[in-house]
Amino acid sequence: MLRNFAEAHCRAYDLIHEIQPEAKVGFAHHMRVFEPLDRRNPMHHVFTKLSSYLFQDAIADAMLLGRFGKVLGQPDTVEAGRRYFDYLGINYYSRTAVSKLDDGTFPGAPINDLGWEIYPDGLVQCVRELSAKYGGPVWITENGTCDNTDPEAFRCRFLAEQLQAMSTANLPVERYYHWCFVDNWEWNEGDEPHFGIVAMDRDTGDRTVKPSGRLYADIIARRGLTRAAYEEYVAPSSTRCSTARLREPAHPLGLSFLRAEHVCEERRVRVLGVDPGLTRCGIGVVEGGIGQPVRLVAVGVIRTPVADDPAERLLTLQTEIDQWMSDHRPDVVAVERVFAKANIKGIMGTAQASAVPMLAAARDGLPLVMYTPTEVKASVTGNGRAEKAQVISMVTRILRLEVAPKPADAADALALAICHVWRGGAQDRIANAAAAQARPTQSPSTRRAEQPARSVSRYAR
Repeated sequence: MLRNFAEAHCRAYDLIHEIQPEAKVGFAHHMRVFEPLDRRNPMHHVFTKLSSYLFQDAIADAMLLGRFGKVLGQPDTVEAGRRYFDYLGINYYSRTAVSKLDDGTFPGAPINDLGWEIYPDGLVQCVRELSAKYGGPVWITENGTCDNTDPEAFRCRFLAEQLQAMSTANLPVERYYHWCFVDNWEWNEGDEPHFGIVAMDRDTGDRTVKPSGRLYADIIARRGLTRAAYEEYVAPSSTRCSTARLREPAHPLGLSFLRAEHVCEERRVRVLGVDPGLTRCGIGVVEGGIGQPVRLVAVGVIRTPVADDPAERLLTLQTEIDQWMSDHRPDVVAVERVFAKANIKGIMGTAQASAVPMLAAARDGLPLVMYTPTEVKASVTGNGRAEKAQVISMVTRILRLEVAPKPADAADALALAICHVWRGGAQDRIANAAAAQARPTQSPSTRRAEQPARSVSRYAR
């Protein structure tokens, strides 16, 4: 059954995109944080790893990368190792203390009526681990709690704690869906306990918004937790429910991911990717943001004659990169990190070439990021050891290109840029905006004008 389930998802992913390329297809993964009850007990660590693998790790590889053959001991029937998702869905509720292969909670931990621990840091941990392993944006598809002794005080505090944990951790979260909107039938628990932020009378069908629903609406409308909302809905719970972890918030907390459609423009990032090389230097520009597809802006290859003097070749490379910077005005420059190989002579040229975009970024005051080939492959394909053809195929799919970019250097440059859009674009723009407020405004053209006259005339096209 699991094999059929995983294979159906992988094949449906491709079919859906053939019908509607813009569709967002993903898999909502029920995740927990598994930790050893006694960290000094080695067997608790063994059972913790085994519990995590059986409950969530194996199914994630099967559904997200098509690697169900490894889990079930049968041959893969789809292309294993590539991405079968556009977002990483997470259903998160609790943490489990493991001493053997069963569920447990840590002594004294706050719990709800079902005995589930309230552990906001676990949501942060799940997002970080899943996004680091598979790349791509995250949607919180379920997150909520049931009634407690004082249900609405408990639920309001739960909601504020979970959102605050995500907000302050700068996570790659596109969307958040609270479970659930209206009280409903809860699996094998039945009509009770209630998870909804809207109460419903089973006899009449009348619906009433609970205080937690009003808090949720206020956070969405104001794109953050204000002091007024904190004092009205959250602060009273410190003496009325079993969890009191929430710190005094900054105002607002900036939970902009709750309404991504309102902040799309400020969250878009334009990335110039450079695959350094002295003979062929791949270069590409993409633009994307949280909640939006990545778009191709431009792609190409800079070539320099092998017979020319190395200094002249580097000058040609800088002139061309300068022109790309001027034409496309990127927000950040992403360069492949160079490692020493057996061919020292060959790596020297690549290292020299990589210095050119680094210098251009520094001169224009732009952020510079560097990624290893393994990091790029893992982000774009989900497999850090992916073959070159697989990377090119995924770049073509992600950017919705009719023809694959050629040569491979150009595809590698686009992969670098895509990697940064997904892994760090939003955080960089937030950091840059904060830094810009702390220093006088200065445009790239002004910075260039301040360079020595000889340098400006020498590198101008």
